[in-house]
Amino acid sequence: MAGASVWRVILVMLVGASPALAIDEMLSTRGLGTAESLRAQGTGATALFLNPAGMSLIKQYVMEGNYQYRPEDSAHMAAGSIVDSLTTNVAAALYVHYLTSTREVGSEEQDRDAIEGGLGLSYAISRSFLLGLKGKYLNADWEEITGGSKVDTSDFSLDVGGMLRFGGLGLGVTGNNLSSSPPEWRKSLGLAAGYTFGTTLLVEFDALLDFDKNEALGKRDTVAPRYSGGAELFLASEYALRGGAIHDRAEDATWVAFGGGIFNQQSGIEIGVRQQIDGGDETLVSVGLKISPGLAP
Repeated sequence: MAGASVWRVILVMLVGASPALAIDEMLSTRGLGTAESLRAQGTGATALFLNPAGMSLIKQYVMEGNYQYRPEDSAHMAAGSIVDSLTTNVAAALYVHYLTSTREVGSEEQDRDAIEGGLGLSYAISRSFLLGLKGKYLNADWEEITGGSKVDTSDFSLDVGGMLRFGGLGLGVTGNNLSSSPPEWRKSLGLAAGYTFGTTLLVEFDALLDFDKNEALGKRDTVAPRYSGGAELFLASEYALRGGAIHDRAEDATWVAFGGGIFNQQSGIEIGVRQQIDGGDETLVSVGLKISPGLAP
């Protein structure tokens, strides 16, 4: 019981103050610009972070790098990934994600440092049914500068995902952090539905049901839903415009997101922004670079 109380205190430190997401909040720049809403249609690193099944959605070999900055807690986040669905029937990916930040927690000032790395696999059972999984390892520490105490933690975890495609309609489901406990990762279920209109426009709505967040926030509900909707418009096969919105019922908070990208056949550069408009003033900015033969957004 005492151990559970200690973990609860740490989890409150992670999710109870703004910025309020846990350590696995890294998204691709595309995923950020579409408001976290590509669990049914994401590819490349976007699929790796949101739904690993999507790595088999198209054939590509793509290397992606993302850098994100959040001024509220001086957070710097960087991620690099390689996704290969071109040279093998089983799509495979490697990635690493690093975070460092300093923020106030109560009367203390806290340093956070974490590194996460993992392997993703995806297989298209048919043109309409895709499955994926991602194994990951986290090593992190939280240091209270004023008090001098320090928490070190490490953990393995597993994400699984599935996609169904019916013409332009896409459905997605994910089970996140199935083999771990807070505070490193929180267990959640992702559900998504989206539609692609030819090669010009896609829209999507996602719901992420978090099973650990409300307990940390001292709320009675067992599930903390986070809803998001986003869209992506392609222009002349070279430009992408993105936007969307997010509402988190547990935090009673709302964000808007927007972004875009410029692409050619071998590379692309992207930017994404998420701005909180209710329940706080968090700002997250992301820039990304893609390198790939026959690049697709």
